[in-house]
Amino acid sequence: MSILKNSPIRDPSPKYKCLEEDSLDAVFVLNNGPEDFIRTPSSRGRSRELLHNAFKVLIYTFLFGAFILIAVKYWNTTTGIILEKESIIERLQTIITDMKSKEKPSQCHMKPDPGPCRSLLPQFYYDFETGRCKSFYYGGCQGNANRFDNEENCLSICSSEEKKKGRENKGNVCKLKADPGPCRALFQRYFFDSEKKVCVEFGYGGCQGNENNFVKKSDCEDVCVKNDPGLVQVDPPTKDKKYRIMHLGNLIFHSVFLQYSEIYLLYSITKWFVFLISNNSLC
Repeated sequence: MSILKNSPIRDPSPKYKCLEEDSLDAVFVLNNGPEDFIRTPSSRGRSRELLHNAFKVLIYTFLFGAFILIAVKYWNTTTGIILEKESIIERLQTIITDMKSKEKPSQCHMKPDPGPCRSLLPQFYYDFETGRCKSFYYGGCQGNANRFDNEENCLSICSSEEKKKGRENKGNVCKLKADPGPCRALFQRYFFDSEKKVCVEFGYGGCQGNENNFVKKSDCEDVCVKNDPGLVQVDPPTKDKKYRIMHLGNLIFHSVFLQYSEIYLLYSITKWFVFLISNNSLC
């Protein structure tokens, strides 16, 4: 004990200086005598510091990603470009709707079916994706109704059917009311107002809605105005500046402030975890 009382105590090195009141607990180690009597930092203080640094990196990464998302969305919507995410959602909704539909496909929408037999009879089928009649070999039995003896017969039946459906669909689309959908984005779109007989701007939420929804005003006019010579197009007053301000504010609100609750929850969990470690509750 006399050796310990008379032994000089070294000051801690600069890297072990205390940054917080309870971030460093002294641990005394004696190896080879009085000259080796030193102080070492507590592992609890280092663990707490590492967790704080990791949490800061996580917050900065999240904020940087949020502002990048705002910039990308604003650029895409104001330049009239559709986001790929939106097109994927619309495609999935179309697929689900088609699966739920109990109506059988029309003759011209069926895929070519040669049947189980092994004959090689030259026939024609209508490819509704390309709008052309193509040749294939029919086995001689079963198959489906999308089968014609010659190309002229195929075109006379299926081309007229597709044109009729196209005219009906265009007419029905232009009679639909504007539907922004349930989502909360704000994409600049146009719909045809069947009462005023003009194409009007509206805010699209980003999902669902209906087909009376055009990215460009010219597309709306081509479908609903130019095909009807009795309609006269009148341009509504422009609101480009007001729209851009509202659009940017909406993106900031949904990309940052609505996610604040998630950040606060993550912060609370991290602080509780640090508290448990600092009090040796987990170790």
